[in-house]
Amino acid sequence: MPNDREVTCGICFESCPLGSMSAAACGHPFCGTCWRGYISTAISDGPGCLMLRCPDPSCAAAVGQDMINSLANVEDTEKYGRYLRRSYIEDNRKTKWCPVPGCEYAAEFVMGSGSYDVNCNCSYGFCWNCTEEAHRPVDCATVSKWILKNSVESE
Repeated sequence: MPNDREVTCGICFESCPLGSMSAAACGHPFCGTCWRGYISTAISDGPGCLMLRCPDPSCAAAVGQDMINSLANVEDTEKYGRYLRRSYIEDNRKTKWCPVPGCEYAAEFVMGSGSYDVNCNCSYGFCWNCTEEAHRPVDCATVSKWILKNSVESE
């Protein structure tokens, strides 16, 4: 198919050269302006943009990260990346966000180390089970009781 052939965008109904159109894996072509608007709106709406589908109402083809990166502006691409990282951390049973307020790092739990203590890149050490400060060899239940006792006494 030659790239100079004119194709009508299914969103704005403008005729554009086929070479200036983009499509998800399904092949439904839409112009770059419409794709950018569609992607930008989805990213502005929140993390649901990770499940973005082809704009054709009858199509369920996924819009991948490569397409987002090639069509979205820098701000939208960065926002999408943050949603993607957050989704990875929250859906992965071996990673957790660092409990330190303001820390944007996550830690990974390595099985077989014999300890639930993990260290974040911010240098904070915490317990994988209860996310309190690392407390080995004391168990989590004892730490919880100690925290409760201290909070009651401080009142």
